[in-house]
Amino acid sequence: MEQYDCPFIAASDAHDVAFSAAHWEFDRTADRLETRMVVEGPDREGWADIALSELDRDNGVVSRERVELAELQGFVQNVGAAMTLIEGCRDLSDRERETLEAVDAGYFDSPRGATLDTLADRFEVSKPAVSKTLRRGQAKTISRVTEVLESLDEEERDGCDG
Repeated sequence: MEQYDCPFIAASDAHDVAFSAAHWEFDRTADRLETRMVVEGPDREGWADIALSELDRDNGVVSRERVELAELQGFVQNVGAAMTLIEGCRDLSDRERETLEAVDAGYFDSPRGATLDTLADRFEVSKPAVSKTLRRGQAKTISRVTEVLESLDEEERDGCDG
């Protein structure tokens, strides 16, 4: 395992600011890292800009854009919703995940490309067993989807009230 020095730590040590990465993505083809972050400090306009300028200079930053907090909040809310869905996928057992992935072979198509019989044969279990595993996996994923939908509805209502 390799450890890399973090330029954000050095900048927050040198200046009274704190960085929170809201999003980062490395583009392998362009060999470029895109980072969206929140910079917090008592004098945001002064120290934050100085710390960011030092980061720009010392780390080959190509461009920097100021993003208004409202734009970042929408992005963070979407990340939260995505993480809820990802956590739902992680809640699945290996068998539930395999069964849900097998369903992609046409179980929900009309006409069906796969049936409980074909899924049971594939997993070498009984038809009731595959049905139970499928229902359990669906319940877990639908529960997370419902949780996300409710949270998005709540955020929309809160946004209309503000």
